[in-house]
Amino acid sequence: MGFASATSQGITKPGAISGPWPECLGMECFNCLNYIRSFTDSDTGEQTVRIDILHPGDPVTRDFRTDRVRIFCDKDDFVVQIPRRG
Repeated sequence: MGFASATSQGITKPGAISGPWPECLGMECFNCLNYIRSFTDSDTGEQTVRIDILHPGDPVTRDFRTDRVRIFCDKDDFVVQIPRRG
């Protein structure tokens, strides 16, 4: 399932570019990744944020970065926490 750039489709959902993305909760991880990219990638397709998919037990750093989005997924690859920058 692919998502075209949301800005190219004229979608201007408040908070969509900066997050958080509660609509991803329960979504398959890679669908959530593509959904967030549809809002955060530039119109030329350049990735403006790093998006990490994390599973139980994956190591994480405690630093806060506005150019990073973490997607926390369960062992079955479904989003279990609302993705946000940081």
